[in-house]
Amino acid sequence: TTNTLTFTMGNKVAAAGDVLDFDYNGSGDGVNGTGIDLASFSNLPITNNIAVKPEPAEHVSNFNAVQNSTTSINLTWTESLVAQVAENYLIVGRDVTLAGAYAAVTDGTPVVNDSNWGNGNFALNVTPGSNQAITGLISGLISGHNYQFRIYPYTNVSTSINFKTDLTIPQNNLTLSVGTATTITSGTGVTSFSSLVDTKAEATATNFEFVIDDDGASNGVDSAPTLIDQIIIKRDGANDLLDWTTVIAGAIFEDDGTGTLNSTDNPGDVVITSSAITISNIPNTNSTDLGYVADNSTKTYSLKVWLKSNISSSITIDEKELVFTVAHSDISVTVTEPISSGMASSNVTSGTSNNTMGVVATKLIWFDFPLTVTAAHFEF
Repeated sequence: TTNTLTFTMGNKVAAAGDVLDFDYNGSGDGVNGTGIDLASFSNLPITNNIAVKPEPAEHVSNFNAVQNSTTSINLTWTESLVAQVAENYLIVGRDVTLAGAYAAVTDGTPVVNDSNWGNGNFALNVTPGSNQAITGLISGLISGHNYQFRIYPYTNVSTSINFKTDLTIPQNNLTLSVGTATTITSGTGVTSFSSLVDTKAEATATNFEFVIDDDGASNGVDSAPTLIDQIIIKRDGANDLLDWTTVIAGAIFEDDGTGTLNSTDNPGDVVITSSAITISNIPNTNSTDLGYVADNSTKTYSLKVWLKSNISSSITIDEKELVFTVAHSDISVTVTEPISSGMASSNVTSGTSNNTMGVVATKLIWFDFPLTVTAAHFEF
């Protein structure tokens, strides 16, 4: 007696060397309801007589890339319904900013999913949707980077995989915007300092301290650090002195690590004017650099100044305040690769009750000798 067993594999395509095992209703007993022993149908080798489908007839249309967030992109496309239709799609991407290269696409060689952009490229196999409009979300990207994508329809699997690689491959690209959530917080300064602080070595008190908070209250808004290349610390309106150049001799700008610049050793990078102290050419390439604030972290900055030793007698500094301020618009960040997070609206000052200068006398000069002298002892 010849029995015929018919089964359906859906869209699966078997390759030579695969085996088929049969069961009945998942019972595991290998016997169907009519008493036919299915054990004789188990472990059957697949031969090459299974039909291999041709490559899809057409590419997708309307392939678009739209920003979803500063770290993700939505890809959309419309499937072709012309036979032969695609059984699956392969999306390959590359990080153009990092000079990434597309994964190779060749008939007979499946491309495995690769969501790690560390090597500058990406691959994702996608099944057809329930309708013609398809959307795929690509996440884990870097804000400010340019990404480029291609999509290939294909049929079959394994060594029989058949990509459509002729004609014009649908391609699209998009540059993600940079997050602008980094804020300036916690402005403060020393309560008072002496007029005797007139050398770089004596400038140990912090006249102005503030914190840069990458991404601020929106941690995760992007995947980029804040890379500062210039900061302008300005004279606040409450400042008692109108011209800093008549009083301030030099300045040190440093972070809470090892990063530092000063007007003595870096005269072109730390410049004092009548109304501002500008710190330029701030290194920001490495995590320990002065201008590098790691993603979703904070860094504390401090400004220390020393005074001139020959301040004009026409300028009164005793009990006068130096008030420093910095706003988001006074901070410049790197806008080329590597991309930096942007600044959000924020500003701080050193405080109107801080940095009160006190004149300390070092010499007593008599212009008119007194007629009566009483014994006394003073130390200067």
